[in-house]
Amino acid sequence: MIAPKKEHFKTIKTYNNRILANYQRKINQQNHLLMLVKKPLPDLMAKHLLYCVVLNKKLHIYTDSAAWSSQLRFYQQAMLEAIVNAKITQISSLKIQLIPSIHKPKKNQHSLKKTPSKRNIELLDYCSESIHDKKLKQSLVNLSQTLKKLLPKTNA
Repeated sequence: MIAPKKEHFKTIKTYNNRILANYQRKINQQNHLLMLVKKPLPDLMAKHLLYCVVLNKKLHIYTDSAAWSSQLRFYQQAMLEAIVNAKITQISSLKIQLIPSIHKPKKNQHSLKKTPSKRNIELLDYCSESIHDKKLKQSLVNLSQTLKKLLPKTNA
């Protein structure tokens, strides 16, 4: 009797692939550069430094907020010196760029809110006629008109 062949998932490290190894080397270099760039920064600011890449002797630094981007400009010289002193690569300038955080698109706000029924809106209109206070009466009329606009086309 032959035992059934066990199938198992192979991790990426089990493959001998030069392309993947090259990408892994580049990622490790970028992480090392990022660590060096973060050293002269205050801890709170360093948390907002996301990535860094060297392109054509220019260090590109990516952050998640425009506010932190402007604060990082004050530390530009210190970050450049940290890279130059490490003697890893030649850098002539530094560029700070913004990567906005990725948010899932929200559902349509009107679909999340429930509007009163047509009957309730008409009741609101009817009640507003018996109100003597002009501001309150106008507010109720405005509210009922707005709610009528929000009603689905099939109910209106």
